[in-house]
Amino acid sequence: MGFFTINNDVYCGLGQDNSMAKNDFWKYNSLTDTWTSIKNFPGTARLSPFAFGTCWKGYVGTGSSTGGANYSDSYIYDPGTDTWSTLTTFPGGARNSSIAASSGTKAYVSLGNSNSGWKKDLWEFDCGLSNIQEPFDHVAGLEMFPNPANTEFQIHSPFSSIGLVLLVDMYGKIAHQGNSTTIDVSNLSKGIYMVVIETSSGRVMKKLQKN
Repeated sequence: MGFFTINNDVYCGLGQDNSMAKNDFWKYNSLTDTWTSIKNFPGTARLSPFAFGTCWKGYVGTGSSTGGANYSDSYIYDPGTDTWSTLTTFPGGARNSSIAASSGTKAYVSLGNSNSGWKKDLWEFDCGLSNIQEPFDHVAGLEMFPNPANTEFQIHSPFSSIGLVLLVDMYGKIAHQGNSTTIDVSNLSKGIYMVVIETSSGRVMKKLQKN
């Protein structure tokens, strides 16, 4: 399935029942504790898409068929008009099982399984630009240590200032957001986390092992 949130509403859809892939979508309002059917997803019914909400809209794309065919198309949902429209094709290529997380006007899509194997790239979406771009994968002098980390880790960037640090778990949930260069992870579960670091010289993604 794919899901995203806008205000007090959670939107979820797609996935597979006992016989076929689905293209229906539903809205859950947490204030009224009610489910409402919304307009069906316009693309091919699919499993394991990426999905995120930002700038008062929902974004859903990629995924796979029940037969294993991967998709690269993506769409925007507008809750004000209950309509879907086509977004640019995901530039990272057809895949399924990516993770996505949003912060402010930006969202990040990473990982996933393509026809050539598992991916480890990172893509940034800016709703102010309405496109998806691959961020920098290297910032000179930037270091992150210790890794693996038990209680905290630090980011050292001698040539660039740190503007934002996002820590995202393997389910796409943001575990930390801020601009401190020392991040406390003592209360986080063990596992792999994606660390997105935005600096004055660009953006970089690193993998963190939490012990």
